[in-house]
Amino acid sequence: MQPVWLQSATARWVYRVGVTVSVGLVFVLAVELTDFLTDWVPPSAMNAKARVAYPAIILSRAGDLGMKTLIGLAIGAFVASRKTIVPLRQ
Repeated sequence: MQPVWLQSATARWVYRVGVTVSVGLVFVLAVELTDFLTDWVPPSAMNAKARVAYPAIILSRAGDLGMKTLIGLAIGAFVASRKTIVPLRQ
């Protein structure tokens, strides 16, 4: 099904909201899983030096999640704005 096939403005709006939220959620879950798995690995010397040198850049856990959510929603909005779904292989 292609988004351009949707007849009403309401259907297109629901599609866009659904795609934005679902893509954003998948992005956040993937990044959180990556963060969770990398927390098990001991930090490198370079990572420790960066945390000491730039403490203002390292966000709190809640702030970090908020930024990931905004990035995920932006990616989702980009995906939802496409008129057609293009397959990976052509």
